[in-house]
Amino acid sequence: MQRKLVTFLHEKKETIVQLLLYTVIFIVITVVATLFSNDIKTIIPSIGYWGPVVLILWFVLSHVVAPISGLAMLPLAYELFGVVDTIIYTSIAYIISSAICFLLSKRFGRPLVIKLAGSESMKQIDLITERFGIKFLIVARTVGASLCELVSYAAGFTKINFFVYMGITIVGVVINGLLFGLLLKDASKLVLYLVTGTLMVAGFVVGIFLLRKAKKDIRKQLTV
Repeated sequence: MQRKLVTFLHEKKETIVQLLLYTVIFIVITVVATLFSNDIKTIIPSIGYWGPVVLILWFVLSHVVAPISGLAMLPLAYELFGVVDTIIYTSIAYIISSAICFLLSKRFGRPLVIKLAGSESMKQIDLITERFGIKFLIVARTVGASLCELVSYAAGFTKINFFVYMGITIVGVVINGLLFGLLLKDASKLVLYLVTGTLMVAGFVVGIFLLRKAKKDIRKQLTV
């Protein structure tokens, strides 16, 4: 049991470090957003329509380029735009980035994806590509938010129809948006940040689970 745990921690070292880093950034931004809430809200009139545009572009960039984290910026977005509007803007960004990642991998292949996602992420993308299917996509779009860009890049390497892929993606985004909106729209700041942080960690855990399951399924196929 101990050996399995050590092996698991070694295999997922980069993911665990990434999760810890995102958690620290999330906590820092949450504290700043809470302490300077009134000052942050005074910014809104001055930025006008550019605020949502910048937020959407930031989240799109965070999905297309692996080292950038969008989730950690949510507390600041909540203070600037409110919960419902933030969910709408991030949902739009999710849909746009899903299309971009798919088309980039489909058109330019592995060389560009490695540059954008990194060689380590490319191993996970290859793993997803091997196990990719409609069922996997539905699960990933429903509960595997942390795998957004990995699944999107992997989908581009498969034969799935773009419109089928985008249809499942949009439905998953809308369902998640509605659930989160209903859950968080009237929540206190403490509950809002706790739930968001918990969902961020849960997303990583589910992502690890899906990748491990995909690896096991591939091994079973090879032994048959």
